[in-house]
Amino acid sequence: LKAEAEIASTLNNLGGVLAMTGRFDRAVRVLSLTLNLKRSLGDIGEIARTLNNLGYLHSMLGRKDTAIASLSESLELNRRIGNQKEILFNLDNLAAVIIGAGRLKDSLPLLREGLGISRELRDTPHQVIFGRNLSVVLRRMGRIGEAVEQQNAAEKMMSGVDDREEEIRLLVNAASLRAVVGDNSGALQFARSAA
Repeated sequence: LKAEAEIASTLNNLGGVLAMTGRFDRAVRVLSLTLNLKRSLGDIGEIARTLNNLGYLHSMLGRKDTAIASLSESLELNRRIGNQKEILFNLDNLAAVIIGAGRLKDSLPLLREGLGISRELRDTPHQVIFGRNLSVVLRRMGRIGEAVEQQNAAEKMMSGVDDREEEIRLLVNAASLRAVVGDNSGALQFARSAA
């Protein structure tokens, strides 16, 4: 039928299923085929979405540099399109990989941008995520006062979010913040709640 767009879409779905079943290498191969097809079709939004998915998969496989390259290209394309929601997801994924690679300073502008966009869009779940990640990075950089401010803001926003996993991450970061300032009993209390 020469229906390349439908082939790309089906391959994309197949890549998603493979990823969900833990077959990451195979998912990367299938999504790479999808990306090549989407590039030939020229739909920038679809190219950006596939690059974002590929970046996520590469990060799961520990290929940080490849993940950063895919996610950065996806972010650049989404900035060109101007879709704020897609930019938000890109910033979330890219910042997480950059933090994981130990490039804390490089993550700060991404986290701040994500926090700003999530406030603009009134996206409370992302405000919590970006606020907590910003707190984690600032804590790891030794900027404890700023880290506590971001943590407190994220905790306040959490009441409007139904995400148990994020709640646990906030508790873990709260425990780490208490430990850094020498409050071991407070740290243990937060750690026990997280556990």
